[in-house]
Amino acid sequence: MTLSLQLHKVNVDKITADMCTFGTIHTLTLKLALNNGFRFGMGAINKILANEKINVPTKIGKYFELSDLAVGYHDDYLSLGLTPTFIGPNATETASVFLQ
Repeated sequence: MTLSLQLHKVNVDKITADMCTFGTIHTLTLKLALNNGFRFGMGAINKILANEKINVPTKIGKYFELSDLAVGYHDDYLSLGLTPTFIGPNATETASVFLQ
């Protein structure tokens, strides 16, 4: 399984400036600049993200297979869910264990 990323909307909500060494930072101006930059640069950002692929394993060990990938984002948390399925040993592997 291979994942790719694409952004649909980025919105900066709150910015706090605790300290600035070169003058006064107006956080509203910075917030507007960031939101406009993301809005106008979304096409370029998505082109860069399209080149980045994330490989997700399809097997864990010898007897577990992964399927049903679910990715979600809610309340500032990213979730990744996979369904593990047990694939038992075949008949020759089972027989060789019992014959030893």
